[in-house]
Amino acid sequence: MIDNEQNSSLSFILQVNPKKEKYWTHILADGCRLALIWKYGGIYLDTDIISLRFMPFHNFTCPQSPDLFSNEAISFHYKHHSFLWNCMEDFAAHYSVGIWGHQGPQLILRVVKRWCNTSKLATFIGNQCNGISIRITNRFYPVPYPAWERYYAPWNKEHIEQAFSDTYGALVCNFMNNDKKRKVVAGSGLLMEHLFQLHCPTTYKNLIQSSNSTA
Repeated sequence: MIDNEQNSSLSFILQVNPKKEKYWTHILADGCRLALIWKYGGIYLDTDIISLRFMPFHNFTCPQSPDLFSNEAISFHYKHHSFLWNCMEDFAAHYSVGIWGHQGPQLILRVVKRWCNTSKLATFIGNQCNGISIRITNRFYPVPYPAWERYYAPWNKEHIEQAFSDTYGALVCNFMNNDKKRKVVAGSGLLMEHLFQLHCPTTYKNLIQSSNSTA
């Protein structure tokens, strides 16, 4: 149950004018994922994370680096987790319309620092902090996002197995490729083609059909 004080702390959201928001779509997505997992519990993954295997853990967040946390992969098994409520309170208390990621990755970083009572999170990566696991980077970011174009380069099987041995879901950074300059072509041997073949068979089938229709 949400008491009157909690209702009041988030009521400002109803007063937001989307037309005046610079990053409204992203901010709305940032808020919705927090609210949904808080209400129901479960796992949230961005749509450009390719799921590679079953995730046998819960109550986690995952940094891209010690100083850059993310909200692209988060999980809280039980509903009404207080960490998520702290996130929603921070969302309201420190709302900013003009800073990219302020309501998303930067919010997670702020709350995790308070949750762990530290300004240096590097020592917690790969460990637990007050019941929350802070996963190692390779769990979801085997390829650092500044190097996202490596997904569109050829990889050999041994290299893939080594780089992705600890990975449960691979963020492929579709946003960075929003101009569609990097494409997956059937038979190209790109890393993305390999991931499609093994983990996105329907997508790969459609890719082959599309390639055949344009040949």
